[in-house]
Amino acid sequence: MVVAKRPPGAGETFMNDTNVGLLPREGLVIDGRWLLEERLGEGAMGEVWRAKHLELQSHVAVKLLAPKLLRSATREKHVAAFLREASLASRVDCVHTVRVMESGSSPELGPYLVMEMLDGLDLFEHLARSGTLEIAETASIVAQLCLALQALHVADVFHRDVKPENVVMTTLGGRPCAKLIDFSIARDGSAACEEVEEGIFGTPAYLSPERLEGSTRGRAPADLWALAVVAYQCLVGKVPFDDRTLATVCVATHRATFAPPSTFVARVSPGLDGWFRRAFARAPSDRFATALEMREAIVDACSPFPLESASSGVRAAA
Repeated sequence: MVVAKRPPGAGETFMNDTNVGLLPREGLVIDGRWLLEERLGEGAMGEVWRAKHLELQSHVAVKLLAPKLLRSATREKHVAAFLREASLASRVDCVHTVRVMESGSSPELGPYLVMEMLDGLDLFEHLARSGTLEIAETASIVAQLCLALQALHVADVFHRDVKPENVVMTTLGGRPCAKLIDFSIARDGSAACEEVEEGIFGTPAYLSPERLEGSTRGRAPADLWALAVVAYQCLVGKVPFDDRTLATVCVATHRATFAPPSTFVARVSPGLDGWFRRAFARAPSDRFATALEMREAIVDACSPFPLESASSGVRAAA
């Protein structure tokens, strides 16, 4: 079944077919339209393929649930989580978030998401090549991702896994454009108790103190904390809190003590150091109240450095 004229994830029925769980391969056509051409990446939960629409000849990215999960005893749980990702991502209409075009279910491969094809490196790869970024580039990326998070939070969606691997550096209209991807562990406001029931999800080095403690409150501040970790990593070349082990990162994050970026980067102003002090305040109420406030503050702190962004517009899907 293919869903194309309603929000992705709305009302899909997973096809319980004995052939479900076949391995994806180059040349396989999904629902008579999407030709799988190249595997772009894979993880524990699924894999992403470059695909071509046979009629339009346009390229998209197709995300598939891992075959082993489709064959597992907990298949229904994984399918529900996969479709929830599509539903939450489709709520947001922002140039700085990946666009989910539709979702469906294949008799052979199970549920799938069709997303815009993004050409470019993720921020993790970008940092691996460059080591650190200039202040202006860092501020521009953070300003753009603030717009993405503002759009999410207005739509009552919380990403919960903001990190360099989930940011793709592409272009739009010839200008640099950062896009937030991967809504696989995102939640909305209705899932207030889910995190406590399932455990703590995310990457420890980017989790706020309250997230490491298992709290479900203050999810917007937790996303903003993670973005500040990304900003620090871009400037300094490492995360602000000792991440050698889970224990060390938990202790360091709980204390919320870190070396200001100016310790490592001479051109960092007192205003930018102050931005990080507020972003890493121990109490969520002492941090930036919204992503837009966080964006305005970093733009002000970096005013001597010209920022370049593909867009300044934020819209939340109705």
